[in-house]
Amino acid sequence: MNRNKSSIIIYVLLGLAVLGLIYTLQFEAVSFIRSLLIGAVIIGVIYLVYRRFIMKGSSGNSGKERQAYQKAARVSSKKHKQDTMKPRRSKHHNTHGLTVISKETLINKPRKKSNIQLTVIEGKKARKKNRALF
Repeated sequence: MNRNKSSIIIYVLLGLAVLGLIYTLQFEAVSFIRSLLIGAVIIGVIYLVYRRFIMKGSSGNSGKERQAYQKAARVSSKKHKQDTMKPRRSKHHNTHGLTVISKETLINKPRKKSNIQLTVIEGKKARKKNRALF
């Protein structure tokens, strides 16, 4: 019952809003367009202020951190290019198309070391995390 009352109130309010919109468009179109433009300008200014000041401060990526990340990315890509330029050994195939592996390589196969170089990027270590947000 309570839900029906609220839905009726919402439909009545929406109907009145549509009637008001039609009336304003017919008799006061210039003021309607002016109010739309003023609202759009206000929303645009709020958005720009938000992007400019609030988002930059809360992102955590200061100029030094961004430069350190870009440097680490460049070094990593250079090392990756050098590793991919090395010639690879081709495996011998038998007549069935299967790879031939000797028993010696299975028994004494050395583990391949990872060639990934990780670079530590200094960050805000002194800042305490708010555990209530987790």
